[in-house]
Amino acid sequence: MKVTARLKNYRRSPKKIRQLTNLLKGIRAEEAVYQLGFIRKGFADDLAGLIKSAIANAENNFKISKEKLFIANILVEEGPVLKRWRARAYGRAAQILKRSSHITVELEERQEGSKKEKEEMRKREKAEAEENRPKKKTAKKEDLKNDAAQKDGQEHPIQEDKIGKEKGRKEREEKREREKRLIKPLCFEAKRILDLVNKSIKKGKFKI
Repeated sequence: MKVTARLKNYRRSPKKIRQLTNLLKGIRAEEAVYQLGFIRKGFADDLAGLIKSAIANAENNFKISKEKLFIANILVEEGPVLKRWRARAYGRAAQILKRSSHITVELEERQEGSKKEKEEMRKREKAEAEENRPKKKTAKKEDLKNDAAQKDGQEHPIQEDKIGKEKGRKEREEKREREKRLIKPLCFEAKRILDLVNKSIKKGKFKI
């Protein structure tokens, strides 16, 4: 059930009011009034008073608790425009438009558990649609390659790839072992030479 409150011929431009009202849609009515108390806008107090009026209408006319009310929508429509003028240079006159607006606040009662029920219904509908949907048989590239190879009498291409990878891995491991065997004696020889050089330096046979 929608509860409305209306403010007519309010002397503010609709463009300025909409910047604030778009942020209030969907939140609790009490929270909106609380937040408007901290906003530094000239029309914030008047807008809070309009929301309070809508809350009072809901409590008195429909016996709805204010804790369950939320802002469903805030309509800001253009009202009558007053036309004035101001003096400019060389005897000219410039137009002044003094705009007004009509503000309508719509409150609704929030029902607990309605969102959860909707989400569950959507999930069930999706599951039923997927079950009823006919399954398409899509042939993968690997299956097509295997079928073609079997027709030609060749070996399984996937097995060939696996065998090639294993061979490459074994070759790399053998190469690393060979390098280790060659490097170890070289390291020992270099260490022996360094020890001899250090001993000769200590004895004073030659200087570096």
